[in-house]
Amino acid sequence: MNKRISGAKLGRKKSCREALIRNQMRSLFMNGFIVTTTPKAKALKSEVESFLSKMKEDSLHNKRKMYSVLGKTSLVDKASELVKKGETKIGIIKVGFRDGDNAETSKVTLLGFENLFGKKKKSQIGKKEEKKKGETEFVEEKKDDKILEKGQTDKGKLNIKDRFVSKERARSRSGI
Repeated sequence: MNKRISGAKLGRKKSCREALIRNQMRSLFMNGFIVTTTPKAKALKSEVESFLSKMKEDSLHNKRKMYSVLGKTSLVDKASELVKKGETKIGIIKVGFRDGDNAETSKVTLLGFENLFGKKKKSQIGKKEEKKKGETEFVEEKKDDKILEKGQTDKGKLNIKDRFVSKERARSRSGI
């Protein structure tokens, strides 16, 4: 009889569950955010908060523990900087539903991560879009005898790269 066992099982054995959480923690400290299912996000949040609260004292023992979990010295340095600044808060934002299995997804973010390490460089596509925003260009398309501006959606339609695709949620196999 298993009593007083807490924490999400996530449908995995203990070793697989620990490896999953460890890998997600590494990704979280590398990027500052991660998108995953909501139960995994909640399990990750509790693990990261307890991990960072244990690491408040800056000692060799704690650095070695951090290295055993994170695996890289650069990630250990980032985590120790977050702890020094007191920015040990984790945020969960529900994003939507995943295509295919319709699982609810959430975005887990390290609050204060952008302030310490800056944002990533924008790609060339992002720079071109910023230039277009300043110029306010209007591109018109004719669809079903209606003139739509670029980015504007028709009712029940979704504009993806100048193609109109109908919106609908994923269905189960029995619902087809």
